[in-house]
Amino acid sequence: MGFVGRRARVKNYVYASQVKHGVARRSGHLFGIRGWVLLTNRLNGLPLETTHATERLAEKLDHLDEQVKESEERMGERTSPEGGARGATPSVEVIFDVVM
Repeated sequence: MGFVGRRARVKNYVYASQVKHGVARRSGHLFGIRGWVLLTNRLNGLPLETTHATERLAEKLDHLDEQVKESEERMGERTSPEGGARGATPSVEVIFDVVM
């Protein structure tokens, strides 16, 4: 579950950096499709180190998104009862095993 927290911290860092340089508004959504297009179009106008850091953080976000998706899929597999309908309530042991 640490992947979700890491992803949130990376997004917050990118967002704060872009607000500081006027790329994103405080009320805008930077991580949607339009937000990424806006960000990539304006990277060249940012200071060199900010551009470099943002590009590296975007790569890290992609990797974290993949890890979160894989983790959610594994949790779905572990919490669905064998031979039963998906979405049934898992046992307490399975939940603790997945979380711990």
